Amino acid sequence: RLLLRSDISDAIEEGLSNDELASIIAESYAFSDERAETIARTETAFADVQGNMIAYRESGVVVGKQWITSQDEGCPECQANMDEGVIGLDEAFESGDTEPPAHPNCECDILPVLSDEAEDEN
Repeated sequence: RLLLRSDISDAIEEGLSNDELASIIAESYAFSDERAETIARTETAFADVQGNMIAYRESGVVVGKQWITSQDEGCPECQANMDEGVIGLDEAFESGDTEPPAHPNCECDILPVLSDEAEDEN
């Protein structure tokens, strides 16, 4: 697990694509191509969202977040999070998730909500 995390971290730092990372995972850990792709996609999504959340907190202007999806209908597993609307930046959604990905291959993301936008919502 530590070696896999190290390879994922290295791939992100080197700017490798998900396909390139999936190839490394499949070759190094005897995962099927499909499983390696799932791991690559999910782990890079996790890293991306975590980086965004750090930036949102440090910005001083982001006060909330909203769960969104890149899919037309969304992940059935994530629908309740999307329906919840805007919540505080450090709050958890009713599902207990604080941000995506909530499951393997999750295609959801978080939108930052600025203080002016949050006031408009209320």
